[in-house]
Amino acid sequence: MSTDDILFRQLHKKQTNVDYILSEVQQKGNKYQKAMFLHCIGPDALKVYNTFNLPEDDTTKLEDIVTKFEDFIIGETNETYERYKFNQRNQLPEKSADQFLTALKTLSSTCNFCDCMKESLLRDRLVTGISNPETRKKLLERRKLTLQDAVDICRATESSASQIKDMDHKHTSPETVHKIVNRPARQATLRLKPAQATCKFCGGQTPFLKSKCPAYGKTCSKCAGKKHFAKFCKRSQKKHHKAAPKVRNVKTDSDSESTYDWVNAIKGTIKCNMLVKGKPVAFLIDSGASVNLLPVKYATHLVASSTKPLRSYCDTVVDTKGISRQIITNPKTSKNYSVEFVVVDNECQPVIGLKAARQMTLLVIKENNFEQVASLAHSAIFNGEL
Repeated sequence: MSTDDILFRQLHKKQTNVDYILSEVQQKGNKYQKAMFLHCIGPDALKVYNTFNLPEDDTTKLEDIVTKFEDFIIGETNETYERYKFNQRNQLPEKSADQFLTALKTLSSTCNFCDCMKESLLRDRLVTGISNPETRKKLLERRKLTLQDAVDICRATESSASQIKDMDHKHTSPETVHKIVNRPARQATLRLKPAQATCKFCGGQTPFLKSKCPAYGKTCSKCAGKKHFAKFCKRSQKKHHKAAPKVRNVKTDSDSESTYDWVNAIKGTIKCNMLVKGKPVAFLIDSGASVNLLPVKYATHLVASSTKPLRSYCDTVVDTKGISRQIITNPKTSKNYSVEFVVVDNECQPVIGLKAARQMTLLVIKENNFEQVASLAHSAIFNGEL
């Protein structure tokens, strides 16, 4: 039988005694007491009473009937198991020390503890099963601890903890901790520019809006750039201020019918020092150039004359002096390379093209990382045939 059933039986017995006292049953005879008891227990319990086979005469007392019911309901208990449950019980979360002690006393009622040891066993289980380690420490510090002392210490500790928590809560201002300052939303300020101004793209007196500019979406006839007229092309203005054009991205096309090789000017360069006739020369490493350029002052033994001048993508023509093969040395690796150069004026930048740069391991192209596209002839691109 479970502990809850036993507890219910004990409460029911106590309630029955209260009913007897209130109804003054004890002042009546045995026959009247038995009749009142059988009337109070209800029809289900009366069916159980009929299985007891008790005599109906006055020899059967009320105490005998109650004993029969206790034997039927409670039965025999396993003392070892009941004590095991008692010794395994600990204080549950959110339960007070008084509630824990009440649960221990309920479990001890079926353990058959002797009266001289019951109180000390309850004390020990209270100390070992309490959940608060600080409370357990206080209990262990007390010598000759009794059950009542342990209960008083547990109650005082719980009460002081509750009071401190309440005091700390009152000292904390919710407005200070949780206050949210509502800042007014920033109003967007529109910076107005003059209604009319000289446009640097078209040169007209137009509103400062790109959609109103006549040059917006147009192509410059000088540099092929977008959104400006040729008259206001800044790239062509920069070319007139330079003493001589610098050659970038030289590329030739042997299959092209064009009379020029194409050259492009780019930003962001990579240069390296190479030794030419023992002297350091700063070469531009150009991944877009298919020829190598060398100023005439560094060249020796012109073996052939160039049949094509060099033309940049900005229509700048660079005259060539011929072709020369030079031995250059990489001072970093001390390796010598025989490189064929197109010889140009002294004002031009020395250039190492794509093919030579890859052979000299100055540039590494990982072809496995992209899908190659078939190249197109430059004449088809720049003559407007596409």
